Amino acid sequence: MSECRQFNCALRRVLPDDPSCGTGILTFIRSVYEASFPQEERRPFNQCISLLHTPLYGMEAVFLDDAPVGFIAFWHLRGYVFIEHFAMCAGVRGRGAGSAALREFMRRHAGPVVLEVELPESGENARRRIAFYERLGFSLCDAEHVQPPYTPHGSSVPLRFMSCPGPLDKPSLITFREALFTHVYPS
Repeated sequence: MSECRQFNCALRRVLPDDPSCGTGILTFIRSVYEASFPQEERRPFNQCISLLHTPLYGMEAVFLDDAPVGFIAFWHLRGYVFIEHFAMCAGVRGRGAGSAALREFMRRHAGPVVLEVELPESGENARRRIAFYERLGFSLCDAEHVQPPYTPHGSSVPLRFMSCPGPLDKPSLITFREALFTHVYPS
């Protein structure tokens, strides 16, 4: 039994044209997305919805006992799975459901998984987030990375990559960054 099942947790693909998905789940995801990420670390939500029509981008809602509690937005990039955004509602954080959901996500999506985190020196929340991912098997990459602005008047954000399983070696990092800046952050 997967850990997600122990929590009665399920991941469901979000498809904008699927009537079973409904607008309620998108409204929920938007509220968690906007509450969990500062404006400079998120694209306008309507862009996320538009991206759902592209083959490289996906979104999965996390349900606990049939109630939505979080989401994972991700990209398939040249053999890598890039988690652009992962958030759980404040009411379920710290109980293991986020860990269970992320483990289930990694089980379902083959390939190295990469995500971005704030620099460890940026504060206690960043260090706790990094520790959360490390407990799930992610490694903090040495190279710094700057996320370009999502909007024309937005700010860039200094971040670091984390990857699982293990750290990205230099050739893998180059390949991944090229795909990232081609598809996720095109100029």
